[in-house]
Amino acid sequence: MPYARTTTIATYKGKIYDAALKSGDHDPFTGDLLAWEQIGTWDTSETHEEHYKEQFALMPTVDHSNPDAFDLEICSWLVNDSKSYLTPDGFRALCRKVVAGSKRS
Repeated sequence: MPYARTTTIATYKGKIYDAALKSGDHDPFTGDLLAWEQIGTWDTSETHEEHYKEQFALMPTVDHSNPDAFDLEICSWLVNDSKSYLTPDGFRALCRKVVAGSKRS
Protein backbone atom coordinates (compact mmCIF):
# COMPACT_ATOMS: atom_id res chain seq x y z
CA MET A 1 0.00 0.00 0.00
CA PRO A 2 1.73 3.14 -1.18
CA TYR A 3 0.54 5.37 1.67
CA ALA A 4 2.12 3.00 4.22
CA ARG A 5 5.59 4.23 3.22
CA THR A 6 4.88 7.89 3.78
CA THR A 7 2.27 8.03 6.53
CA THR A 8 3.35 8.95 10.04
CA ILE A 9 2.45 7.04 13.19
CA ALA A 10 0.52 10.09 14.37
CA THR A 11 -1.59 10.01 11.20
CA TYR A 12 -2.31 6.31 11.68
CA LYS A 13 -3.33 6.91 15.29
CA GLY A 14 -5.62 9.73 14.19
CA LYS A 15 -7.24 7.54 11.53
CA ILE A 16 -7.77 4.75 14.07
CA TYR A 17 -9.26 7.19 16.57
CA ASP A 18 -11.61 8.60 13.90
CA ALA A 19 -12.67 5.07 12.88
CA ALA A 20 -13.43 4.17 16.49
CA LEU A 21 -15.54 7.31 16.95
CA LYS A 22 -17.54 6.57 13.79
CA SER A 23 -17.94 2.85 14.37
CA GLY A 24 -20.72 2.53 16.89
CA ASP A 25 -21.45 -0.64 18.81
CA HIS A 26 -22.09 -3.05 15.94
CA ASP A 27 -20.05 -4.72 13.22
CA PRO A 28 -20.86 -2.92 9.95
CA PHE A 29 -21.04 -6.20 8.00
CA THR A 30 -22.89 -8.58 10.33
CA GLY A 31 -24.69 -6.26 12.72
CA ASP A 32 -23.25 -8.21 15.66
CA LEU A 33 -22.66 -6.31 18.87
CA LEU A 34 -18.93 -5.70 19.17
CA ALA A 35 -17.19 -6.85 22.38
CA TRP A 36 -15.38 -3.61 23.21
CA GLU A 37 -14.55 -4.97 26.66
CA GLN A 38 -12.13 -7.42 25.00
CA ILE A 39 -9.80 -4.66 23.82
CA GLY A 40 -6.39 -5.25 25.36
CA THR A 41 -7.12 -8.82 26.51
CA TRP A 42 -5.70 -10.74 23.51
CA ASP A 43 -2.80 -12.94 24.66
CA THR A 44 -0.52 -14.01 21.80
CA SER A 45 0.90 -16.83 23.92
CA GLU A 46 -2.52 -18.52 23.95
CA THR A 47 -3.43 -18.27 20.26
CA HIS A 48 -2.37 -21.88 19.69
CA GLU A 49 -4.96 -23.10 22.19
CA GLU A 50 -8.00 -24.75 20.64
CA HIS A 51 -10.98 -22.36 20.43
CA TYR A 52 -8.99 -19.38 21.79
CA LYS A 53 -9.60 -17.29 18.68
CA GLU A 54 -13.33 -18.08 18.75
CA GLN A 55 -13.60 -16.23 22.06
CA PHE A 56 -12.50 -13.06 20.28
CA ALA A 57 -14.72 -13.27 17.20
CA LEU A 58 -16.55 -10.06 18.14
CA MET A 59 -13.55 -8.10 19.44
CA PRO A 60 -13.33 -4.78 17.58
CA THR A 61 -10.37 -4.49 15.23
CA VAL A 62 -9.11 -1.83 12.85
CA ASP A 63 -9.36 -2.71 9.17
CA HIS A 64 -8.89 -0.95 5.87
CA SER A 65 -12.31 -0.23 4.42
CA ASN A 66 -10.57 0.11 1.07
CA PRO A 67 -7.14 -1.52 0.66
CA ASP A 68 -6.23 0.94 -2.10
CA ALA A 69 -6.93 4.03 0.00
CA PHE A 70 -6.10 5.11 3.51
CA ASP A 71 -9.61 4.57 4.86
CA LEU A 72 -10.01 2.69 8.13
CA GLU A 73 -13.03 1.20 9.85
CA ILE A 74 -13.78 -0.87 12.93
CA CYS A 75 -15.21 -4.34 12.47
CA SER A 76 -15.16 -7.61 14.37
CA TRP A 77 -11.98 -9.67 14.41
CA LEU A 78 -13.87 -12.48 12.64
CA VAL A 79 -14.90 -10.25 9.74
CA ASN A 80 -11.48 -8.60 9.57
CA ASP A 81 -9.76 -11.98 9.43
CA SER A 82 -12.25 -13.29 6.87
CA LYS A 83 -12.22 -10.41 4.43
CA SER A 84 -8.45 -10.00 4.34
CA TYR A 85 -7.63 -7.54 1.55
CA LEU A 86 -11.03 -7.47 -0.10
CA THR A 87 -12.93 -4.23 -0.44
CA PRO A 88 -16.27 -4.09 1.40
CA ASP A 89 -18.06 -4.71 -1.92
CA GLY A 90 -15.72 -7.59 -2.74
CA PHE A 91 -16.31 -9.15 0.65
CA ARG A 92 -20.08 -8.85 0.30
CA ALA A 93 -19.87 -10.43 -3.16
CA LEU A 94 -17.89 -13.33 -1.71
CA CYS A 95 -20.47 -13.75 1.06
CA ARG A 96 -23.28 -13.87 -1.53
CA LYS A 97 -21.36 -16.60 -3.40
CA VAL A 98 -20.92 -18.59 -0.19
CA VAL A 99 -24.64 -18.37 0.62
CA ALA A 100 -25.62 -19.27 -2.94
CA GLY A 101 -23.19 -22.18 -2.96
CA SER A 102 -24.49 -23.52 0.33
CA LYS A 103 -28.01 -23.62 -1.08
CA ARG A 104 -26.81 -25.97 -3.85
CA SER A 105 -25.38 -28.48 -1.36
